[in-house]
Amino acid sequence: MKKHLVLKIGIGALIALLLVLGGIFFVFMRYYSDVFFKGTYINGMNVSGMTVEEVEQKIAESVDSYTLTVKFRGDGKEEIADGEIDYRYEPDGEVENLKKKQNALNWLDGYLHKTTSKVNVKMTYSDEKLAEIVNAMPEMQDENMEAPEDAFMDFQDAKFLIVPEKQGTQITDKNRVLPAIEEAVKAAEKEIDLEKTIPDLYAKPQKFSDDKAMNEEVKQLNELVSASVTYDLPGDGKKTLDGTTLKDWLKKGEDGKYSLDEELWTQHLTDYVAELAASVDTYDRDREFEATGIGKITVHNTTYGYLINQPEEIEQLRQDIKNGEPVERKPVYSNWQTSDENNGFGTTYVEIDCTRQHLWLYEDGKVTVETDIVSGAMSGDTITPTGVYMFVTKESPSLLVGRDANNKVMYRQPVNYFMPFIGMGIGIHDATWQAAFGGTRYRDGFGSHGCINVPLDKAEQLYNKINFEMPVIVYYS
Repeated sequence: MKKHLVLKIGIGALIALLLVLGGIFFVFMRYYSDVFFKGTYINGMNVSGMTVEEVEQKIAESVDSYTLTVKFRGDGKEEIADGEIDYRYEPDGEVENLKKKQNALNWLDGYLHKTTSKVNVKMTYSDEKLAEIVNAMPEMQDENMEAPEDAFMDFQDAKFLIVPEKQGTQITDKNRVLPAIEEAVKAAEKEIDLEKTIPDLYAKPQKFSDDKAMNEEVKQLNELVSASVTYDLPGDGKKTLDGTTLKDWLKKGEDGKYSLDEELWTQHLTDYVAELAASVDTYDRDREFEATGIGKITVHNTTYGYLINQPEEIEQLRQDIKNGEPVERKPVYSNWQTSDENNGFGTTYVEIDCTRQHLWLYEDGKVTVETDIVSGAMSGDTITPTGVYMFVTKESPSLLVGRDANNKVMYRQPVNYFMPFIGMGIGIHDATWQAAFGGTRYRDGFGSHGCINVPLDKAEQLYNKINFEMPVIVYYS
């Protein structure tokens, strides 16, 4: 009897337990028929126990703050914020479909393992507002775009070089920009680099710095203008001819290319040397001289002074440029002067005043020899020529030979010292036959044939002191 009672009680308890468990199961089943199972993740978010509406709200909140950075070439950068284009999440039923696939009878699975799902987050925005913002961007305005620049040859620091091209910011087709940005917004991208995203968006230069022909041309041009010729000019002056000037001697065609035109090159050489000579030459020109005892007078340079030999200088300069090496030298002179001091006369010279019939020898600015003289007779071709000369040579003893117009010997006169300064015909010499020196003897029938007669002792002193670079200044005061 007792066994039957115990059995009945056990069966009743089991039935009661099953009823309780069934009730609990039914309660959870009812609960999870409206929400997602425990352990459910959508797009990485834990949505356990959430309704479809709550999940969609959470997704909306996760994408609520959105900004797209638009990068243009260079430093151009613009931002598009979500509020400016009414950017928002719009449910498309994917979350609801996931919920429908969930069988409430299987709610216990959520406690046993994790379920991960991904839904497409569909965002909406205002096409009109996005287009308005994009079209108004400064980088999209024609006036703000910089056109590309070709690489080109330039002359800097005495040589040709290639200035690299500039890419610029000129957009070739603005209509391609908005669609690319729209795609980025639809994909919820945070940044879009237009130059990388849109092929050939920007206008390109036509010529680049690695252009083979241009680099070869630069090389050839630099070979032409690499020379540097520095002239040592009178008075410690310097004048340099280098690529800065030489490049202007090249012929430049309509296409902008340079080339060497021999005729034009020679003309520039000729003009340059002529200009140099005009600034340097003092030959055959008047200049002032501080005459002893009477002050400034004007004398004419007959054979004294700088004279550039232009034909020879042109050829020398041509060769220097061809060699392409730095050169420092004096111009090629056909005549020169011995000093740049004292208006070209220096401080050591012979001064002869045919009016006062006197001669002075200055050495380092001091008179070391002076004497009365007898100069050429004042008639016909015996008049002593004025001018500035240099001694040709000196002879001791010497034989003076005079000839007429037919080259017939008129006289032969031995002297002890002869110092010619105009060819071998006129110079300074002793004249022991003169009874006196100075005064008016040169006008009273005792004048020479053009030479400067001096006493024997003075001739010897002069002979021992003069040198061939010493100027001789002859004038009538």
